[in-house]
Amino acid sequence: MRCDIILPVCDQFEFTKACIESIIAGTDTPYRLIVINNGKNEMTRAYLEKVKGRLGDALVVVKNDTNIGWVKALNQGIAISDAPYLCFQNDDTVVTRGWLRKMIRILEDNKDIVERIKVGKEYTDRMGVFGFVRDVRDIQAMVFQNEEYVDEEKMNKIHEILAEAKKKVASVIFE
Repeated sequence: MRCDIILPVCDQFEFTKACIESIIAGTDTPYRLIVINNGKNEMTRAYLEKVKGRLGDALVVVKNDTNIGWVKALNQGIAISDAPYLCFQNDDTVVTRGWLRKMIRILEDNKDIVERIKVGKEYTDRMGVFGFVRDVRDIQAMVFQNEEYVDEEKMNKIHEILAEAKKKVASVIFE
């Protein structure tokens, strides 16, 4: 089952290159990499062209004229995606072999902790949206950015899901 990896980047060429190379080397699951380039760095632009030559349709690059920010860049990637899974990735991370397969397995094995995620004003029918987040405020920003208010009940449910997922992720990643 394919996963679209959404990777916003902005003028951190060395980080971006290390991240993308680790994704290429460490991903053993079908994927498409959607890079949202918010920067003006010429080395990044040239590198992404070179990677496009290697990956073909497995890489989509969106070039923004200005830095629209991480959350809006994620939304651009979500709009492009048609995969059953989405992964939000930061460009200052380096992934390890089998990382995506393990994360998808967590979702598949724990459907009880997966919620339908609200994207803008519509719900997606995808299995799940996952990625590295520092705390629940990151989820709040992604899920509810277009809402006028954050429903406390929804946030409590997300807290519960994250707490349960953390326990299961730790056991799978370190087994």
